[in-house]
Amino acid sequence: MLEELLSDNDNSVNQSAMLQARLLDFLVADWDRHEDQWRWYAEKDKKKNKTFYPIPRDRDQAFFINEGFLPGVMSRSWLLPSIQGFRPLTRDMGAWNFSTRYFDRNFLHALSEEDWEKQSADFSRAVTDSVIENAVAQFPEKVRGQVGERTISVLKARRDNLPRQAMEYYRFLAKTVDITGSQKNEQFTITRMPEGRLQVTSQKISKKGELEQVLYSRTFDPAHTKELRLFG
Repeated sequence: MLEELLSDNDNSVNQSAMLQARLLDFLVADWDRHEDQWRWYAEKDKKKNKTFYPIPRDRDQAFFINEGFLPGVMSRSWLLPSIQGFRPLTRDMGAWNFSTRYFDRNFLHALSEEDWEKQSADFSRAVTDSVIENAVAQFPEKVRGQVGERTISVLKARRDNLPRQAMEYYRFLAKTVDITGSQKNEQFTITRMPEGRLQVTSQKISKKGELEQVLYSRTFDPAHTKELRLFG
């Protein structure tokens, strides 16, 4: 997938679908989402250009329970924050997502603050009480008897906290943003806007040297973003 993105700027990743998948990770407290935890489905258009959609796999850390004094100390943000476990609220979303930070910087860099706000709010509304309760009802009977009520309670709390937690992680990712082109010709245009904002646009350059469709466009707020790195 990475090779196809690099070789042809007509290929892309559907970043909204990527964020949707990551919001589900946040809900079930699955912190182990490094690069090998994903596969990709390519949808082709009439010109055989590919849009890639993420396929999550390997859910061995979802609903992970961590209890006790020593594990609690070890889960601090300066040690092993990823092991804090399936709790109503995750401390320090940036540190908790340590193993996924480069993956997310690659595949969520085109989404604005407004995109994150809307999608996380929509996701939270879609995960209704009945959705959670019906899902837990499908647990094996013995498992449901042991952890069913707790799972429902924590999932509802995580769902309610999800929009705020998602925006915390957005601000972590927004501090430094990598924008990567391809091995084909593109033009990056950087425009200084009022109040210190910066608009970055990339466009495809045809074989005749003419500017064609927009490949990337996002306006950055200096309150959130301190550094932009462009790779063309």
